[in-house]
Amino acid sequence: MQRCEKITFGRQAYRSPGLLIAFFLLVSMSLLRGQTPLKKRLATDSLVYHETYFPLDEAGVNRAARARLDSLLAQWPWTVVRMVQLEGHTDSLAGDDYNLDLSKRRVMKLLRYLISTGLDPRKVQTGYYGEERPRYLTDTLRAKNRRVELLLYVDKQRLPSPEKKLMDYAFRKGDKLRIPKLQFVGNQAVPTWQSMPVLYELVRVMKRYPDLAIELQGHVCCSDDQQLSEARARMVYHFLRDHGIAPERMEYRGYSNTRPLYQEVDERTEALNRRVEIKVLRNTKRENPDTELFKPKPARAPVLDLEFIRDSPNLTPAGDFMLTLVAEMMKTAEGYLYEFVVYDNLGAPSLTARRKTTLQRLLRRKGVPAQFYKVMHRPAPEWMPSTTGSNAVMVEIIPRP
Repeated sequence: MQRCEKITFGRQAYRSPGLLIAFFLLVSMSLLRGQTPLKKRLATDSLVYHETYFPLDEAGVNRAARARLDSLLAQWPWTVVRMVQLEGHTDSLAGDDYNLDLSKRRVMKLLRYLISTGLDPRKVQTGYYGEERPRYLTDTLRAKNRRVELLLYVDKQRLPSPEKKLMDYAFRKGDKLRIPKLQFVGNQAVPTWQSMPVLYELVRVMKRYPDLAIELQGHVCCSDDQQLSEARARMVYHFLRDHGIAPERMEYRGYSNTRPLYQEVDERTEALNRRVEIKVLRNTKRENPDTELFKPKPARAPVLDLEFIRDSPNLTPAGDFMLTLVAEMMKTAEGYLYEFVVYDNLGAPSLTARRKTTLQRLLRRKGVPAQFYKVMHRPAPEWMPSTTGSNAVMVEIIPRP
């Protein structure tokens, strides 16, 4: 989970994860050769070492490398990492200056990906060395010199206790439990793509126990935000309804930040307080064995505070900030399609169409691969209230076959 911070646009305060352009620029300016190793300053921490390899003359982090990094971070989440060191290297097939620049670009590409997963850039120290420090000297292994070394200095005492899967609980009346690994985009009720498996597991639980009735309780950290806590609980409620769970079996409420589990003293405790919990209202021992027999459907969520300039197709700075938060998560969302719908709740079809085009263009500019998203516009449904300012925007997260 990511730490919440405050950024202000005009009179409104928005909480963002640690991904900020200013921090990224500060980190990129700190690329220095031959820096003092962090291990001399953090000798009491456990050291986790990982190498990311690159094809010849390339700096991009490919799918296989991202999968290995994701596996690493599943074991060592950012909440337990004190500091991070990145060191870029190349083979010796080009000139010194070219290789030095290539090693720098590899570091920056990897850093950009790690930030998108929740790394706070203020924890990072970077270096790049070109071909100066080969680790692999034989012909068969020499290609592995095209690498970035990732060193994580971790505090094992911060590791949370292993969480049970939802299916492991008995769901007795009065039980209360946190939905594990359910995460949302900062300031949004949009779940991250990594959260989709646990949402489908929750569907299986509700189908396994046909008499189970629950209250979904949304919580936020850091500051009072009743609307956001309720929107996240409501998103899970509608997800379950879309999968055939009867509405009379569910309730949802938002509790803002009034019921923290932990005193918020660091990133880990703040992350643990951002959650959706389940309270069991009633249940019986009756079980349905055919819990796997359902067709997964998309998750739907509103894109909150996506504000447009009045009578203009362009977003306000605050609206653009909100879209950036969603876009950063989408960049790595392989296996899912994000389908945005801009509703004409203004009675202005021409302006709505132009705003759809704006979102399409901005997502492309923010680096989201074109195959990861679609943007369309539709007439507003009858239940949607009319406004005179910004269009309502929904997003569906659709599993790919």
